[in-house]
Amino acid sequence: MKSNQKILIVDDHKVNRDLLTDLFKADYKMMVAANGEQALAAASRPDLRPDLILLDVMMPGMDGYEVCRQLKANEETRGISVIFVTSLSDAHDETRGLELGAVDYISKPFSPMIVRARVSNQLLLKSLRDSLEEQVAARTQALGAALREAQASELAKSEFIARMSHELRTPLNAIISPVSTLMQRTQDPADKNQLAMIYESSNNLLTLINEILDFSQLEMREALDESYFNLKEFMIDLSSQWTVKANHKNISFKLDSHKLSALTHCLGDVTFLRRALEPLLDNAIKFTDAGEVVLRVAPTAVVQGRMFFQFDIADTGIGIDPNKIDELFKPFTQAEPTGTRRFSGIGLGLPLASRYIKRLGGKLQAKGELGKGSELSFNISFSITEAPNTTEHGGHSLLSREELESDLAELAILVKTGFRNTDRFLAERVNQWNATPWKQDLGEIVHFVTNYNAKETLSAIDALKRKISR
Repeated sequence: MKSNQKILIVDDHKVNRDLLTDLFKADYKMMVAANGEQALAAASRPDLRPDLILLDVMMPGMDGYEVCRQLKANEETRGISVIFVTSLSDAHDETRGLELGAVDYISKPFSPMIVRARVSNQLLLKSLRDSLEEQVAARTQALGAALREAQASELAKSEFIARMSHELRTPLNAIISPVSTLMQRTQDPADKNQLAMIYESSNNLLTLINEILDFSQLEMREALDESYFNLKEFMIDLSSQWTVKANHKNISFKLDSHKLSALTHCLGDVTFLRRALEPLLDNAIKFTDAGEVVLRVAPTAVVQGRMFFQFDIADTGIGIDPNKIDELFKPFTQAEPTGTRRFSGIGLGLPLASRYIKRLGGKLQAKGELGKGSELSFNISFSITEAPNTTEHGGHSLLSREELESDLAELAILVKTGFRNTDRFLAERVNQWNATPWKQDLGEIVHFVTNYNAKETLSAIDALKRKISR
C-alpha cells in the first residue's frame, strides 16, 4: 500500500536520482531536485514539503552541507528528516553532516536493502513524532479550553459570592445598627444582655461573610494599589482598635514601633497591609485568655531604595502544635489544639493573611508551643521617601485641601451607592484626617459611616466641605 509520505531526492547526477526514485516509488510519493536551490524551493512550499530528503553532499554551487544548514535554520523546514548519501567516507565528513542535523549518513556505493531499511525507519520515526506532536497540540488545546472554562466558572462563583454577600450584609446591617441604638437606650440588664448577644453574633457573622468575600476575590485583583503612607502613624492607628478589643478580654496589648521614623513614608498597598495584619491580631487576641499580645515592627535593611520591615505578632495564648504549623495556612483549618470548639470562626483568617502577605512580597511564618503562646512574623519591603506630598502643621502631617476634598467626594459616592467597604475606605484615611484642624467634624463622620446612616453621613460631609471652602 502506497504511503502519503514524500521523499525528495537531491543529486546533480540524473542516474543517481533515477536509481533512488525506482527504489522507493512503489511505497512513497517521490520528488527530485538537481541542485540545492531547487531542493530549498521545494521544501519551502507547504504543498510540496517532503517528509525526508536523501541529499547528496558534493554538488556544484550549493553543496549538501549548506542545504542542510539552511533547512535546519528555517522554522518551517527544520522538522524534515535529512539523510546524506555521498561518496565521502571520511569520519570527519560524517560527523559534520550529523552535527548539522542530519539523521543518518549513507556512503556510496550503497546496498539498496540497507538504504530501504534506513529510510523506512526514519519515516516511521517521523510519523510517530508527528502523531505525538498532534496529540500534544490537541491535549494542550483541550487543557486550554478546560482552563478557560475553569476560570469562567471561578469568575461566576466569585460574582455569585459577591452578590450573596451583599444580600446577606444588607439585612445584617439593618440588625446591627438598631440593636446598637437599643443597647444604649434600654436600662433593663436582661434586655441589655440579650441585645449584646445579638449584636456580637451579628458582627461575628458579618466578619465571616467579609472573610469569605475577601478570600474569593483576592486573586482576582492583579495589581497592587500603591500610595504613600506613614507607616508609624498607620501602626499607631491600627493598634488603637485592637487595644480596645484586648481590654475587653482583660489582656494587655502593646505596640512596639519605636524604631520607626515618624518622617519616613512608604509607597505600597496599605489596604493589603491592613488586611494582612488584622486577622493575625484578631487570632492572637481571640486565642489569648491571659497575659499579652505584642505587635512589633522594625526596619531591617535598605536595598536599592526599598526598606525592609519585620512584623511580629507574639501572644501568650493557647500556642501552636509545632507539628501542625503548615496546616494553619490551609483554608477552613482551625488553630485550636483539641477537638473542642471554644472559638468562633471558619479558619480563613490565617490563609487570608498569608495570601495578602504573599502579594506584598513576603512569607508568613509561625512558631510556638502548646500552652506557651505563639509568634507569627513576616518581612516585606516598601519604596521609601522622606518628602511626601503633604504640608506640615503643628508637627503633624496634613492632607492638602484638594486631597481632602477628593477623599470626601469619593466617600460621598460610596455612601450614596451603599458600597460595602465604605467604613474601610474611611478607616484607611482617618489617620491622616485626624491630623487636620477639623478633627471633631471627622469624628462625627466616622460615627455616621460606621453606623451606615447614609443621609446623616452625606449631611456631615457637606458641612465639612463647606467649612473647607471657607
